[in-house]
Amino acid sequence: MFSFYVGVHDSNSTEVLAIHKAVELCCSSPICFSCRVVFESDSKVAISWINGKGIRSLAHVHFIYDIRCGLKLIDGEVIFKSRSSNQFVDGLAKLGSSRSGDLVEWGMGDGVVV
Repeated sequence: MFSFYVGVHDSNSTEVLAIHKAVELCCSSPICFSCRVVFESDSKVAISWINGKGIRSLAHVHFIYDIRCGLKLIDGEVIFKSRSSNQFVDGLAKLGSSRSGDLVEWGMGDGVVV
């Protein structure tokens, strides 16, 4: 799990930045190369951009490219999960908006959850 401050952005930009950070963290850990990594997002728009369906902002292009490359590298995917069904992640997002530093913690269960 992780939490970090991204600044003031619209919700889709924030979600892309969070997914980018998650993929970046996983690509830097040997743990993530030994199992399938599934990233959950509550943004259908961000997921559609990552899966190649119409990026509307040039500001996101390099982040999306990095995400796609990282997903291939670690055998990962991004799936939709509604915010209402994942209060834990919602809490991390709120925590990140008020943090002055980053929070990163690793754990293993049946798989890796970021």
